[in-house]
Amino acid sequence: MKIKPWPQTAAVGAKNLEEREMKYAVLGTGMVGHTLANKLATLGHEVRMGARTSDNEKAVAWAKASGPQYGHGTFADVA
Repeated sequence: MKIKPWPQTAAVGAKNLEEREMKYAVLGTGMVGHTLANKLATLGHEVRMGARTSDNEKAVAWAKASGPQYGHGTFADVA
């Protein structure tokens, strides 16, 4: 059985696919968190990485390397 991919549809009210940007908070700075944050960022979404402390080294490094439009903070800050 072949599985069909999800259709590429725009968000409600969006005129095209480029207008479907969303805000995401990735909770966790491990391998899975970095993978999710990087993929969401490359898709053009606004991404914040959350950790237990606002000065988490991995979250700070990711935000700095990703660019000024990405951020980090505590779980509560980014949620």
